[in-house]
Amino acid sequence: MTALRAVGRHLAFPVAPPARLGMIRVLLGLFILYDLWFSRTALPRLVRSGAEHWEPVGVMEWLALSPPSESVVRFGVYLTLGLFLPWTLGLAFRVVGPAAAVCLFTLWSYRLSWGMVYHNFHLPAFHVVIVGLMPAAAAFSLDRRIGGRWERWLGWQPRGAEEWTGRTLQFLTLVTALTYLLAGLAKVRGEWGWAWANGQNLLDQIGYDAVYKDLLSGGAGPLLPFLYQHPALLMPGALLTLVVELGAPFTLLSPRLGRVWAVGIWGMHCGIVACMDIWFTYPLSFVPFLLFFPIERLLGRWGNGPSASAGLAEPT
Repeated sequence: MTALRAVGRHLAFPVAPPARLGMIRVLLGLFILYDLWFSRTALPRLVRSGAEHWEPVGVMEWLALSPPSESVVRFGVYLTLGLFLPWTLGLAFRVVGPAAAVCLFTLWSYRLSWGMVYHNFHLPAFHVVIVGLMPAAAAFSLDRRIGGRWERWLGWQPRGAEEWTGRTLQFLTLVTALTYLLAGLAKVRGEWGWAWANGQNLLDQIGYDAVYKDLLSGGAGPLLPFLYQHPALLMPGALLTLVVELGAPFTLLSPRLGRVWAVGIWGMHCGIVACMDIWFTYPLSFVPFLLFFPIERLLGRWGNGPSASAGLAEPT
C-alpha cells in the first residue's frame, strides 16, 4: 500500500480541489439526463425488435436470459432519470451516487444487448461508476449546503477531501487513457499494422461508411468527395490519430500533458464528424476531458467545498 501511495504521488492529481470533481459530477449528470431524456421512448421500444435479436451483454448476460418487458424497461428509464436529478444536484449522494450508477450500467447493458455494441457508451458508463462510488458531492452540492446530521448519514464528506478528489481524478484519467489506448492498439495490431498511419485504411473506412449510409440513410460525410480527390491529406490525420490514441497514457503524468492531449483527441472527434458524420457525443461535449482543467476557478465563491478555488499543490 505504501508503494502504491508513492506511485500515486508522482502521477497527476495527488490532490485536487473538491469543487473540480463537483463540477464534473454536475456536467456528467447533465449529459446523462440529456441522453436519457431523448432516448426515453426509444429504449423501451427495442423490445419490439423480437427475442431473436436479443444477445445479452454486460449485466444483462447474467441477469436476464430473455429480454425484459417494455413496461419494465420504461420503469427503469424513469427510475434512472429520477436518480440522476439528485445526482446532479449533489443531494444524498452517498446513497444516490451508487444507486444511479448501478441503474445506468444496467440500462445501458440492456441497450447494447440488441445485436450491436456501441462503444461510445463505455466511457461515460465507467465515468459514472467511478464518480458515483466516490465522495463527489464534497463541494458544489446540496449535501454541502445542508450539512449537519444530513451530511453524516446521507452525504459523504470524508477527511482529506482534496486527496480523495485527486484519487478520483486519477481513476477517471486512467479509464479515459485506457479507452483510447485500446483503440490505438487495435489499429496497429490489425491487418495494416503500423502502415495504418499512411491514411489508406482510414480512407477505406470512410468509403465503407459512406456506402453504408448511402444505401440505408442517404447521407455520407460532407468531405468525402474532396478526400477521394486528395487522399494524401488523410496521412497527417491518420498519423495524428495514432499519436493521440497511443499517447493517451502520458496524460497520467501531469494535467498539463492532459490538457494538450484533450485538445488533440477532441480535434480527432471533430475530424470524424467532418469526414464521416459520426457523432461521439460524450467526447464531443468535452466533459470527459474537463478533469485536466482548473474549471473550479469558474465558480469563485460558489465553490462551496473545502479548498474550492484555492491553489493546491497540484502538478502542472
